[in-house]
Amino acid sequence: MKTASAERLLESFMELHTLTKLRRAGWILAGVPESVADHCFEAALFAVLLSKQMDEDIDIGRVVVMLLFHEVAEARITDLPRRSAPYVGKAKKTAESAATLDILHGVGTDLIELLDEMHEKRTPRSCVREGMPRRYVRV
Repeated sequence: MKTASAERLLESFMELHTLTKLRRAGWILAGVPESVADHCFEAALFAVLLSKQMDEDIDIGRVVVMLLFHEVAEARITDLPRRSAPYVGKAKKTAESAATLDILHGVGTDLIELLDEMHEKRTPRSCVREGMPRRYVRV
């Protein structure tokens, strides 16, 4: 196992820490002061509770990691409101992938495959959020 330098690890962590300060754009428009980090944390909490209601066996550890890291790219490209999707859809996905690779380079490269699994909804564990009420599911 290759280990990252302390400097690279701290650099990556400090960038991820900005998610605690970054407000979610759609919620700003609705008057709700939720940060991107709040969203990730609450999604992980909800997944744990939701997984207990499912008949299917879920590797909740993997799900929680997916949810804690699913907005990594927003540390660089920020959060865009859902209504921007028709204008930036494919470009946003490309930018998110590049930003995630850059931020996690050398410290969490193995997370990229896990995040790809989630975004592509390849497995049941990557679709846990499908059981959430529509208003909580980010499309």
